Amino acid sequence: MNKIIKNIPNAITCLNLLMGCVALIFVFEGSKHLAAIFIGFSILFDFMDGFLARLLKAKSNIGKDLDSLSDLVSFGLVPATVVFVYMLDSGNLPNISSVIWLAAVPAFLITIFSAIRLAIFNNDLRQTDSFIGVPTPANAAFFMSFPLILEYTTPGTPIYLAIELLTGNYFNMLLLVVISSAMLVSNIPLFALKFKSFGIRENFISYLFLLITLLLVLILFIQAIPLVVIFYIILSLVRNLIGMN
Repeated sequence: MNKIIKNIPNAITCLNLLMGCVALIFVFEGSKHLAAIFIGFSILFDFMDGFLARLLKAKSNIGKDLDSLSDLVSFGLVPATVVFVYMLDSGNLPNISSVIWLAAVPAFLITIFSAIRLAIFNNDLRQTDSFIGVPTPANAAFFMSFPLILEYTTPGTPIYLAIELLTGNYFNMLLLVVISSAMLVSNIPLFALKFKSFGIRENFISYLFLLITLLLVLILFIQAIPLVVIFYIILSLVRNLIGMN
């Protein structure tokens, strides 16, 4: 019975991986918005497996490795494939080869740098209570919000138009790929929503982030997702500058 309980977090991790595999199928079928929904489930399961591992005192090296392998698929491969499709479908894809899709291959820098990011995280003792570099789920949420916004929100809003401009231009997407890849392996400290206590003074930045996120979601709904990721990075930079918790 104890062995079953200890493997509950690993089972949740496998659900993360399964959601990523299903999302990949939806990308291949041309339903990027459905892929994004399943990556949303992956993010949920990724949070749950870590939470349950701490709660059940079931942390293990196998669980850590399984988590990273699952994250690589859900948060590294799937977003890169979505970006690949956007780049391939853009109106200004460079004609660098008779093999048209070669120009879109740089999209998979997201996968490569996600793998590096996850390997660093697994071996960096500084990242037990915070992050160094953008976490792969946050990076995935940013890119996977694009098809959600384009599919489910009203055309003509500023955020919709911005996403349409980004996804419709090869060079815009390439620039985003380069920036996000660099951010994944950067040395920028970012706060994590891991509470050792619930006091306001020691968790001010985390509470501020949660409050602003709630307001953005209430006002913008799905369109809030990329803004929340950007706000998370900016708030972390501000926190680093002023030395707050």
